[in-house]
Amino acid sequence: MKKQFYILFFSEKIKKYIFLSVFLAFSFSLYSQNTIVTKLDSVNACPGDSVLIALNVDRFYNVSAISLVFNFDHNNLTFIRYQNLAPGLVGSFFLNVFSTGTNQQVRISWWDPVGSLNLGTSVLMEFVFYYIGGDTPLTWSTIPLEIEYNDHFANILPARFIDGCVYSVPPVDLGKDTTICLYNTVTLYAGNPGSSYLWSTNETTDSIVCSAISDTVITYYVNVTDSIGCNSTDSITVTFDPCVSIEDIKIIDRITIFPNPTNNVVFISNKDGVIINEVNIYNQIGQKVVQESKLTDVIEISKLKQGVYIIEIVSDEFIKREKLIIE
Repeated sequence: MKKQFYILFFSEKIKKYIFLSVFLAFSFSLYSQNTIVTKLDSVNACPGDSVLIALNVDRFYNVSAISLVFNFDHNNLTFIRYQNLAPGLVGSFFLNVFSTGTNQQVRISWWDPVGSLNLGTSVLMEFVFYYIGGDTPLTWSTIPLEIEYNDHFANILPARFIDGCVYSVPPVDLGKDTTICLYNTVTLYAGNPGSSYLWSTNETTDSIVCSAISDTVITYYVNVTDSIGCNSTDSITVTFDPCVSIEDIKIIDRITIFPNPTNNVVFISNKDGVIINEVNIYNQIGQKVVQESKLTDVIEISKLKQGVYIIEIVSDEFIKREKLIIE
């Protein structure tokens, strides 16, 4: 009876040992195959904003130690604080910010000497930055030992890390200041499709056509507001030059236009019999509204609306342009 009892007792111990071994092996296999996904948010922001970046985790199980490092450009971002730690991180949690040239690093560490943390899908913590401007990536450290999750047996848990970024509205660039010949036009583009626009001319399109009817210098401004409310502005100065020499002026003066202002017709006086190839009239946005290719000294304009136009006389020797007012 004693021998049988000993055998029975030993068998029960074997069963428990086998069960415990299988359970631990299964548990370790389950956790080791369960890759932890760690991702920093990507957000849109306006320069001058406080930006909230969440550190998200998925499949976060059986973690007893954390060592994480990510980098950011401190010319674009300034670290302010961390907040809203996930339950269980309190105690042995440390966070430091270090400068490394143009970059700064946020270094995070935590461990639990007794148990482990199982957060599943959760926000591990949040970071607050002051956003200076420019698209700036938040990238995980490339040093393996600085990015690591461990279980209670000090085993490294499989993990995958996804970078984040802070995006700003692309800057508006109207180009460098420029000079064009009087009565010519230049088109300015503000870019940023899907945004709203307000130009110094009170136009609200993504581009405007600029022209002038006298030699002058005009500075054009545009304010662009994107879909998240960020504003960008730019300006350009356009110089409108007559682009004629003294000799050109003498030749051009052979042609005169009258009356001006007018309402029905325009007369062209040609003192020296200069051959005129074409007469054109343009509205204020550069559209050609009258074209006469036949030689004539009278131009019919009764169908044009009241306003300011440009009349252009083209010959083999010159092109004469002049402001025309229709009443």
